[in-house]
Amino acid sequence: MLTVFFLPLAMAIIHLAFAFPMIRQLLIIFSLKNTAFLIGVAGICVLVFALLYGFVYKMTSRIYYKIVNGV
Repeated sequence: MLTVFFLPLAMAIIHLAFAFPMIRQLLIIFSLKNTAFLIGVAGICVLVFALLYGFVYKMTSRIYYKIVNGV
């Protein structure tokens, strides 16, 4: 269950990594050239999303295992 649940998170992070150069180019068009800030914001977003995803996983897995084990 852990793999199935966190695989979309891993794919989202990989997608962000490949999309980052295009995002940077789009922001340069709007005169936003601070790449370090963009990396920081992306990192914080990934961290917050991962924490929320982990919290939802914990709640979901607890209920799932109760149903499966018949407790």
